[in-house]
Amino acid sequence: MYDKIKPKLGEEEARVLLNYIESSVEGRAAPQNDLHRLELHLRGETLTTKSDLLKRMVGIVFAFWVGNTGGVAVIFYFSARRWREAGMAPIVVRY
Repeated sequence: MYDKIKPKLGEEEARVLLNYIESSVEGRAAPQNDLHRLELHLRGETLTTKSDLLKRMVGIVFAFWVGNTGGVAVIFYFSARRWREAGMAPIVVRY
């Protein structure tokens, strides 16, 4: 990179610019252990998010199942009651 900048800026200015860039990049670069810690933190949050999602899905499926079962039971109850009042009890097969 120095060779590409030197013809346009000159030898001394190119060296100063490259030194400035290197010092600013070193000051901003995150150490490797910080990056590793961040990665572990994000993985933990991802697992927590997945488990929360799974819990919610199971809860929604359970609520859906209970609601449908209750709805069918209510429909059956009122239908059977109406049949009894009308004298048309449902056919019961006995073995």
